Amino acid sequence: QSTMLLLSKLSRRKKSTFKQTRCINKLAKFHTKQISSHQQNMPKFPLPTLEQTLQLYVSKLQPLLSSPDESTRLKHEVDTFLKEEGPLLQRELQDLYDTTPNWIEGFWDTMYLAYRGANTTVNPFFALKDFEGDFNNNQIVKSAALVGASARFALQIQKGEVDLLHIKNVPQCMDQVYKILGTSRIPQANRDQLLHTPHSTHIVVSCLNNYYKLDVIANGEAISEDVLANNLAAIRSHALSKRGSDTHVHPLGSLTGANRDLWSQARVSLIETSDNQKSIATIDEALLVLCLDTTHVHLESELDHLLGSTYENRWYDKTIQLVVFSNGIAGVNMEHSAIDGQSLSHYLHVICSDVSSKSYPNTDYSNIEQNTQNINYLPIQLNDTVRGYINQAKQELSKPLDSCKIDFTEFGSTYIKSLNISPDAFCQIAFQINNYQVQNRFDSTYESSSIRNFLHGRTETIRPLTETMKEAVLAFQDPKLSKLEKSKLIREASKKHSEVAKQSKTGQGVDRHLQGLNWQSQLEIQRDSNFELPKLFQNPIYSTYMANQLSTSTIGEGPWKTFGFMPVHEDGLGVGYLIEKEYIMVSVSSFKGISEEWNNNLKKVLKELADTLK
Repeated sequence: QSTMLLLSKLSRRKKSTFKQTRCINKLAKFHTKQISSHQQNMPKFPLPTLEQTLQLYVSKLQPLLSSPDESTRLKHEVDTFLKEEGPLLQRELQDLYDTTPNWIEGFWDTMYLAYRGANTTVNPFFALKDFEGDFNNNQIVKSAALVGASARFALQIQKGEVDLLHIKNVPQCMDQVYKILGTSRIPQANRDQLLHTPHSTHIVVSCLNNYYKLDVIANGEAISEDVLANNLAAIRSHALSKRGSDTHVHPLGSLTGANRDLWSQARVSLIETSDNQKSIATIDEALLVLCLDTTHVHLESELDHLLGSTYENRWYDKTIQLVVFSNGIAGVNMEHSAIDGQSLSHYLHVICSDVSSKSYPNTDYSNIEQNTQNINYLPIQLNDTVRGYINQAKQELSKPLDSCKIDFTEFGSTYIKSLNISPDAFCQIAFQINNYQVQNRFDSTYESSSIRNFLHGRTETIRPLTETMKEAVLAFQDPKLSKLEKSKLIREASKKHSEVAKQSKTGQGVDRHLQGLNWQSQLEIQRDSNFELPKLFQNPIYSTYMANQLSTSTIGEGPWKTFGFMPVHEDGLGVGYLIEKEYIMVSVSSFKGISEEWNNNLKKVLKELADTLK
């Protein structure tokens, strides 16, 4: 979902350098022949023909075209591109296909790492379900349980003992598994870098904007949860004693959620002292960051604490940022450069299953006097220059964002399937109807699709707004049409949606190929001063297509109760949804104050849509 903002921004960066990158430190090697064989047998991500992609592109644009003139112009530009620039660019992509593991990987790396906006706008979050037991409201015990499970998962990765990944018996690429833990995004001028520390044995704990190193692995074994809990309680006690300090008042972590050039400049000033340099390196090299928040939250109304709109007590550069609030609610904010949502869900499945297999005493550490002598506090001295940068970052992160979550409990996937319709298609149709009713318009719509069934695959785009979908939405509003007539059009839209989704998941989608052609054209501009950006990519309809004002994404069932992300467009919506057997969760975010209205109307639409299909 979040990739599209980066794509549209980078499409206008004429001097971007698109290159394949690896982490600064090499990724942990595949330690077993079994894993190595698994990777070697993964199919490559296909490169569709030019003709196929352009034909599909034209069809996907039809619902967004507003006049015959736009359609005429588009057809002319497509024909010109096929005859002139297209074949050259396609040959360049074919060369990448022939000589690299994944032809789009280098472009993809640059898309994330050269993006200069705030990475919080592309970071998804998950809020976890409660575990069995009486420790769910205990911040320290729950944190120790999650950290202990993460340490054991890190050891599995480091020893090459992770299970091979399959979804519905289809092998999945293992490349991202090795980047889940121990990975950080390092701010640099123009283009960031990824740092991976494959054999890291510590995490960093953030509490009241103070940072602490906590060892979680020793002598090849995970440190016990009892020891972790005592250390976490001591850290919390120490942080509480530092209320009002310089680092508490000036949250350094806010810089990690701000404009990347601002953060890269601030970091240069920050690491001028050796102590600061060591402390920042310790954070960079950690397996993950654990945020012990002093805030009580209720996720139904305060999703922004996990969304990324807070500048307090965070470190958004770390791939995995565990957040545990004072009332025990726990979640994760994920930095998107190295991994995608499916990899995060894999991590959460593993650690939550681990936690669920054990029992934990509900010890009240707030009533126990803590020994803070042996904690490893990371000293960071702020100068006036860095404080100024922090104030700028706080202003950036103070941008108004509203969010709203609903748990629609009248039915879920079980009932939807009984209506003989795909649950995902049902939800996407409901979103289109709802968006039209609330905003009286059709928006370019993005739905994320995992393509980890290909070597080094990440995501492809499903385009839910088809001509068939648009026709069904308009028919749904028409009081003159019968329930049967509406149902027929809705089912046709569902069938079309399933076809489009299958194309994306099998490497026959449009967006990645189209973006690759666009990116390759920008490389040609750098090489040849006479080469001009093709008219196809200068057409405003291309920007409209890539704007993704309605950005949607879902994830399968798992140990999470809420999932969401920010809008990728100023005038858009971020819609995360979970389709459980008996209910549907929808988390909506917006910069324009309509999330609650959108979700409240959606409840009505879901019921009416189901009634129409009976």
